[in-house]
Amino acid sequence: MKKLLCPVVAGMCGLSFATAPEIGLLATGQDDGTRAVTISYKLEIEPAVVTFVAQTNNGSAWIDIGNENLSSFEGDINRLMPTGNAYTVVWHPDKSWPDHKINDRTFRVGLKAWATNAPPDYMVIDLGQPGHVRYYEDLASLPFAVTNECCKTDLLVLRKIHGKGVEWRMGSPEGEYGRSSSSETTHSVTFSKDYYIGVFPVTHRQYARMARGAGTESTWKLPLSNVTYSEFHTTVSAVNTTHGLALRSPTEAEWEFACRAGTGSAYNNGTDDYVTRIADIAWYVDNSGGTRHEVGLKQPNEWGIYDMHGNVWEFCSDWYAADYGCGNSAVTDPTGGATATSHVLKGGFYNKEGKDVRSAIRSASGTNANAAWGFRIASDAIALR
Repeated sequence: MKKLLCPVVAGMCGLSFATAPEIGLLATGQDDGTRAVTISYKLEIEPAVVTFVAQTNNGSAWIDIGNENLSSFEGDINRLMPTGNAYTVVWHPDKSWPDHKINDRTFRVGLKAWATNAPPDYMVIDLGQPGHVRYYEDLASLPFAVTNECCKTDLLVLRKIHGKGVEWRMGSPEGEYGRSSSSETTHSVTFSKDYYIGVFPVTHRQYARMARGAGTESTWKLPLSNVTYSEFHTTVSAVNTTHGLALRSPTEAEWEFACRAGTGSAYNNGTDDYVTRIADIAWYVDNSGGTRHEVGLKQPNEWGIYDMHGNVWEFCSDWYAADYGCGNSAVTDPTGGATATSHVLKGGFYNKEGKDVRSAIRSASGTNANAAWGFRIASDAIALR
């Protein structure tokens, strides 16, 4: 990742850059009246995701102003940019950082170039605009709260999971209440790469937008259900074509790792107590009223992922096998059993008891659609512009 900074000046800012991905900073400037800050740039060696940096000087050091103060952008920013062309980004600090004076001595701006194999942590896909994919460094960088209605209806928000090189325990330990001794054997899993996963299960509105429809407003924010695995991925393939993406269902290992968020407990809030401590994170038999609920209303896990316990079962790409397809042995990048008729389902659903919505819980889908079966999106490839 390359960070390029220079004071805001009217005119050229001459800098040289030697590491890839390499940005050529052509000019920076600020409008005296509107305070709008403009940067012109180009990528010299390889495509990269480009994000914005702003810093103030406290007299002894330069300090980032915080991504929560960086919004109201126009132009070529927060997306994957190809090489060769000149690009421009305009930031309007009067809208997002209005009470601060900007001058050459105490303020400077620049750009970060993120390599395509190490993009920012959040990918946001606008399902209504083909090719409109944006990347953000953290939650504070997003121009809206992740629980905003738009993130449950017309946008897909995916969180990067830093799993590359991590060895962790999949399955459940002996003695965990509700454990299946025949299908949750503990075994070691390692990932060879990071990946993205949706912060919410896919909703009815999002699925309708994928299919270029509107859907029924009363069910917009409910988890998608009554759609087969095959039907879902036919629709996802169309989105991949129009947006230059590689969206898919997560593998079971990717799902469980993202659910656990570093915990080894039965539930991803760090507890093994299914009686008193899961109502804040799960829709299950004790609190669901026997139905699905709007996504994102319960507390997320440590990595900002919602609804991993209960609400709806979620399809994984793996074919179901009692021994995970690896004979319960240590494995890297597992993908499940040999070809079968049932995909793995994870997470439990709204009418399950607490013991049956644990991080390790798993089931087999069959081939039909079901009101209790839903989906979550994953991706291991950056979008093309």
